[in-house]
Amino acid sequence: MKISKQSLEEQAANYLREQILAGDYRSGDKLVESSLAKTLDLSRTTVRMALNTLASEGLISQKPYAGWQVITMDDNDLWEIYHLRCPGEPGSENGSRAYHPGET
Repeated sequence: MKISKQSLEEQAANYLREQILAGDYRSGDKLVESSLAKTLDLSRTTVRMALNTLASEGLISQKPYAGWQVITMDDNDLWEIYHLRCPGEPGSENGSRAYHPGET
């Protein structure tokens, strides 16, 4: 049995990251701390720390007086994220046949 030693902040950041990359939150969507805290059954402080983690990774941004927002991603951004994530994931093909923007 493998026991996960991740903090609630890390678990929340991982969950939100997966939601963003899966397209459940689209470019430009607003992320509201209080709503996320209620949905995830976590404190707003924990959610805020997770959002700060995602902001440092460049997946979301914080606008003063407007809140958190998923960044706008173009094809090149998606290609880069795909290639940064795939090599370490089980079953990946190491990007050998992956789409690359600008290639035909």
